[in-house]
Amino acid sequence: MKKLSFLVPVFIRLIPFLFVITVSCLFVYAAVQQNYRQGANDPQIQIAEDISTFLASGGKPGEVLNQSSQVDISKSLAPFVAIYDDTGKLIGTSGFLHGQAISIPAGVLAYAKKDSENRVTWQPEKGVRSATVSVYYSTDKNKGYVVVGRSLREVEKREAKLCRMTFLAWIGSIVLTFFALAITTRPKKLETNTTTLS
Repeated sequence: MKKLSFLVPVFIRLIPFLFVITVSCLFVYAAVQQNYRQGANDPQIQIAEDISTFLASGGKPGEVLNQSSQVDISKSLAPFVAIYDDTGKLIGTSGFLHGQAISIPAGVLAYAKKDSENRVTWQPEKGVRSATVSVYYSTDKNKGYVVVGRSLREVEKREAKLCRMTFLAWIGSIVLTFFALAITTRPKKLETNTTTLS
Protein backbone atom coordinates (compact mmCIF):
# COMPACT_ATOMS: atom_id res chain seq x y z
CA MET A 1 0.00 0.00 0.00
CA LYS A 2 2.90 2.36 0.80
CA LYS A 3 4.25 1.84 -2.72
CA LEU A 4 0.94 3.10 -4.15
CA SER A 5 0.63 6.06 -1.78
CA PHE A 6 2.31 8.34 -4.33
CA LEU A 7 -0.79 7.96 -6.53
CA VAL A 8 -2.85 10.08 -4.12
CA PRO A 9 -1.27 13.38 -5.21
CA VAL A 10 -1.54 12.19 -8.83
CA PHE A 11 -5.30 11.83 -8.51
CA ILE A 12 -5.53 15.20 -6.77
CA ARG A 13 -3.60 16.86 -9.61
CA LEU A 14 -5.79 15.03 -12.12
CA ILE A 15 -9.04 16.68 -10.92
CA PRO A 16 -8.64 20.05 -12.73
CA PHE A 17 -7.46 18.27 -15.87
CA LEU A 18 -10.50 16.00 -15.67
CA PHE A 19 -12.75 19.07 -15.57
CA VAL A 20 -11.03 20.74 -18.54
CA ILE A 21 -11.01 17.54 -20.63
CA THR A 22 -14.69 16.86 -19.90
CA VAL A 23 -15.83 20.39 -20.73
CA SER A 24 -13.70 20.45 -23.90
CA CYS A 25 -15.13 17.13 -25.13
CA LEU A 26 -18.68 18.31 -24.41
CA PHE A 27 -18.11 21.54 -26.33
CA VAL A 28 -16.65 19.69 -29.32
CA TYR A 29 -19.51 17.18 -29.32
CA ALA A 30 -22.16 19.90 -29.05
CA ALA A 31 -20.61 21.98 -31.84
CA VAL A 32 -20.30 19.09 -34.29
CA GLN A 33 -23.71 17.64 -33.36
CA GLN A 34 -25.39 21.00 -33.98
CA ASN A 35 -23.58 21.29 -37.30
CA TYR A 36 -24.96 17.88 -38.30
CA ARG A 37 -28.47 18.79 -37.16
CA GLN A 38 -28.63 22.27 -38.65
CA GLY A 39 -27.16 20.99 -41.91
CA ALA A 40 -30.01 18.48 -42.11
CA ASN A 41 -32.39 21.43 -42.69
CA ASP A 42 -30.61 22.86 -45.72
CA PRO A 43 -32.40 21.01 -48.55
CA GLN A 44 -35.80 21.55 -46.92
CA ILE A 45 -35.20 25.29 -46.56
CA GLN A 46 -34.52 25.68 -50.26
CA ILE A 47 -37.44 23.48 -51.34
CA ALA A 48 -39.92 25.14 -48.95
CA GLU A 49 -38.91 28.64 -50.00
CA ASP A 50 -39.10 27.78 -53.72
CA ILE A 51 -42.54 26.19 -53.37
CA SER A 52 -43.93 29.00 -51.19
CA THR A 53 -42.71 31.58 -53.71
CA PHE A 54 -44.37 29.63 -56.52
CA LEU A 55 -47.67 29.35 -54.64
CA ALA A 56 -47.61 32.96 -53.45
CA SER A 57 -47.35 34.10 -57.06
CA GLY A 58 -50.52 32.20 -57.97
CA GLY A 59 -49.19 28.69 -58.61
CA LYS A 60 -51.44 25.70 -57.98
CA PRO A 61 -50.65 23.18 -55.22
CA GLY A 62 -51.54 20.36 -57.61
CA GLU A 63 -48.70 21.36 -59.91
CA VAL A 64 -46.25 20.96 -57.04
CA LEU A 65 -47.68 17.71 -55.71
CA ASN A 66 -47.88 16.13 -59.18
CA GLN A 67 -44.11 16.49 -59.42
CA SER A 68 -43.55 14.85 -56.02
CA SER A 69 -43.66 11.08 -55.69
CA GLN A 70 -45.21 9.53 -52.59
CA VAL A 71 -42.76 9.15 -49.73
CA ASP A 72 -43.07 6.65 -46.88
CA ILE A 73 -41.47 8.77 -44.17
CA SER A 74 -40.70 5.71 -42.01
CA LYS A 75 -38.49 4.16 -44.71
CA SER A 76 -37.42 6.72 -47.30
CA LEU A 77 -34.71 9.36 -47.04
CA ALA A 78 -36.37 11.44 -49.76
CA PRO A 79 -37.83 14.85 -48.87
CA PHE A 80 -41.61 15.09 -48.55
CA VAL A 81 -43.91 18.06 -49.08
CA ALA A 82 -47.16 19.03 -47.38
CA ILE A 83 -49.26 22.04 -48.40
CA TYR A 84 -51.88 23.59 -46.09
CA ASP A 85 -54.34 26.42 -46.64
CA ASP A 86 -54.47 29.51 -44.44
CA THR A 87 -56.72 27.77 -41.89
CA GLY A 88 -54.29 24.86 -41.49
CA LYS A 89 -56.35 22.41 -43.56
CA LEU A 90 -54.28 19.93 -45.54
CA ILE A 91 -54.52 20.51 -49.28
CA GLY A 92 -52.18 17.72 -50.29
CA THR A 93 -48.97 15.94 -49.38
CA SER A 94 -46.37 13.56 -50.74
CA GLY A 95 -45.60 12.27 -47.25
CA PHE A 96 -47.30 9.16 -45.92
CA LEU A 97 -47.01 6.99 -42.83
CA HIS A 98 -48.58 3.53 -42.80
CA GLY A 99 -50.46 4.49 -45.95
CA GLN A 100 -52.04 7.56 -44.33
CA ALA A 101 -51.30 11.17 -45.25
CA ILE A 102 -49.11 12.83 -42.65
CA SER A 103 -50.57 15.41 -40.30
CA ILE A 104 -48.27 18.15 -39.02
CA PRO A 105 -49.24 19.46 -35.53
CA ALA A 106 -51.24 22.69 -35.60
CA GLY A 107 -48.76 24.32 -33.21
CA VAL A 108 -45.98 23.94 -35.76
CA LEU A 109 -48.03 25.83 -38.34
CA ALA A 110 -49.09 28.48 -35.84
CA TYR A 111 -45.47 29.27 -35.00
CA ALA A 112 -44.59 29.39 -38.70
CA LYS A 113 -47.38 31.94 -39.24
CA LYS A 114 -46.05 34.06 -36.40
CA ASP A 115 -42.39 34.02 -37.51
CA SER A 116 -42.83 33.20 -41.23
CA GLU A 117 -40.76 30.03 -40.74
CA ASN A 118 -40.42 27.18 -38.26
CA ARG A 119 -37.70 24.53 -38.16
CA VAL A 120 -38.41 21.59 -35.88
CA THR A 121 -37.70 17.92 -35.43
CA TRP A 122 -41.01 16.11 -35.87
CA GLN A 123 -41.57 12.61 -34.46
CA PRO A 124 -45.01 11.23 -35.38
CA GLU A 125 -44.11 7.90 -33.74
CA LYS A 126 -41.16 6.18 -32.08
CA GLY A 127 -38.28 5.62 -34.46
CA VAL A 128 -39.61 8.02 -37.11
CA ARG A 129 -37.96 11.44 -36.87
CA SER A 130 -37.88 14.11 -39.54
CA ALA A 131 -36.19 17.48 -39.88
CA THR A 132 -39.00 19.75 -41.02
CA VAL A 133 -39.12 23.32 -42.29
CA SER A 134 -42.50 25.08 -42.32
CA VAL A 135 -42.94 28.31 -44.26
CA TYR A 136 -45.97 30.61 -44.19
CA TYR A 137 -46.70 32.67 -47.30
CA SER A 138 -49.26 35.41 -47.71
CA THR A 139 -50.03 37.55 -50.76
CA ASP A 140 -53.16 38.98 -52.39
CA LYS A 141 -53.31 35.84 -54.53
CA ASN A 142 -52.64 33.07 -52.02
CA LYS A 143 -52.10 32.29 -48.36
CA GLY A 144 -51.02 29.10 -46.70
CA TYR A 145 -48.24 26.90 -45.43
CA VAL A 146 -45.58 24.75 -47.04
CA VAL A 147 -43.97 22.03 -44.95
CA VAL A 148 -40.96 20.13 -46.23
CA GLY A 149 -39.35 17.35 -44.23
CA ARG A 150 -36.72 14.66 -44.51
CA SER A 151 -35.73 11.67 -42.42
CA LEU A 152 -33.04 12.17 -39.78
CA ARG A 153 -31.99 8.52 -39.87
CA GLU A 154 -28.56 9.06 -41.45
CA VAL A 155 -27.89 12.18 -39.40
CA GLU A 156 -28.64 10.29 -36.19
CA LYS A 157 -26.25 7.52 -37.25
CA ARG A 158 -23.52 10.15 -37.59
CA GLU A 159 -24.45 11.59 -34.21
CA ALA A 160 -24.20 8.14 -32.58
CA LYS A 161 -20.76 7.61 -34.16
CA LEU A 162 -19.71 11.08 -33.00
CA CYS A 163 -20.82 10.23 -29.46
CA ARG A 164 -18.69 7.05 -29.44
CA MET A 165 -15.66 8.88 -30.84
CA THR A 166 -16.02 11.70 -28.29
CA PHE A 167 -16.29 9.19 -25.44
CA LEU A 168 -13.17 7.33 -26.59
CA ALA A 169 -11.31 10.63 -26.93
CA TRP A 170 -12.42 11.56 -23.40
CA ILE A 171 -11.19 8.25 -21.95
CA GLY A 172 -7.94 8.38 -23.91
CA SER A 173 -7.20 11.96 -22.82
CA ILE A 174 -7.77 11.10 -19.16
CA VAL A 175 -5.56 8.00 -19.33
CA LEU A 176 -2.72 9.85 -21.07
CA THR A 177 -2.96 12.75 -18.61
CA PHE A 178 -2.93 10.32 -15.67
CA PHE A 179 0.25 8.61 -16.88
CA ALA A 180 1.90 11.95 -17.60
CA LEU A 181 1.13 13.12 -14.07
CA ALA A 182 2.25 9.79 -12.59
CA ILE A 183 5.61 10.10 -14.33
CA THR A 184 6.17 13.69 -13.23
CA THR A 185 4.96 13.07 -9.67
CA ARG A 186 7.74 11.01 -8.23
CA PRO A 187 7.57 9.64 -4.67
CA LYS A 188 10.03 11.10 -2.20
CA LYS A 189 12.90 8.80 -1.49
CA LEU A 190 13.44 7.87 2.11
CA GLU A 191 16.89 8.72 3.34
CA THR A 192 18.43 5.98 5.37
CA ASN A 193 21.38 6.36 7.65
CA THR A 194 23.89 3.65 7.43
CA THR A 195 26.28 2.87 10.23
CA THR A 196 29.59 1.36 9.37
CA LEU A 197 30.92 -0.99 11.97
CA SER A 198 34.67 -1.15 12.23
